[in-house]
Amino acid sequence: MSESALKMLKGSVPTYSLTLPLTKNRVKYRPFLVKEEKVLLLAVEENSDDAIISAIKNLIESCCEDIEDAGDLPILDLEYLFLNIRAKSVGDKAKPQIVDEETGELISLEIDLSKIRPKLPKNFTNIVDLTDQIQLKLTPPTLNMSSNELIMGLNDSILDTLELLRKCIVEIITPTEVTSTKDMTDDEIQSFLDLLTGEQFEKVSNFFEQIPDLEHKVKYTTKNGKEKSLTIIGLSNFFN
Repeated sequence: MSESALKMLKGSVPTYSLTLPLTKNRVKYRPFLVKEEKVLLLAVEENSDDAIISAIKNLIESCCEDIEDAGDLPILDLEYLFLNIRAKSVGDKAKPQIVDEETGELISLEIDLSKIRPKLPKNFTNIVDLTDQIQLKLTPPTLNMSSNELIMGLNDSILDTLELLRKCIVEIITPTEVTSTKDMTDDEIQSFLDLLTGEQFEKVSNFFEQIPDLEHKVKYTTKNGKEKSLTIIGLSNFFN
């Protein structure tokens, strides 16, 4: 193929823009190419969390010229961005399969990816009041902060939540000073967290709980004619 034809082919790839739900940043992206899709499909076939997450990260970095490290994106933003890249690349429809718990039959679903738009609570804030004198400023979890199990929706360990919390604290705020965790050691941050009461820990945990999951409610009918609904949660369910 001539060099001019290659340039024309590269120039024919469309670009799109998208506002990320958490950071509200506007990003430009393009559909993934055949060579990039192959890497993604191989990762899915391997059925390894490490391979899938690595493929998603590399794909986003390839398709978005302004994103140098997709691992620095909040997880919700990363998932939403990938979903839109996937939709523009291979179509808006995903067709995952589930097994109905009652009948045991294999059900093929169809999900319109263009309708998946996560919404934050109206009162969502990254400032948590521990006491009337102490506040925490938090940042949403990113890929680089989190375990693969958490990304894939498989992790609910309190110890892992504490580890994630330690990484998500940006500032400790009192009436007289604002302390950046960049100026603290990990041990100092952990010592602070160890002094939290159960009630205070619940307040902080609520910050993570308010961040919506990537999810979509679908309806289907079983072979015995019973209509059911199901909420599909997690990025891995939107690959098909």
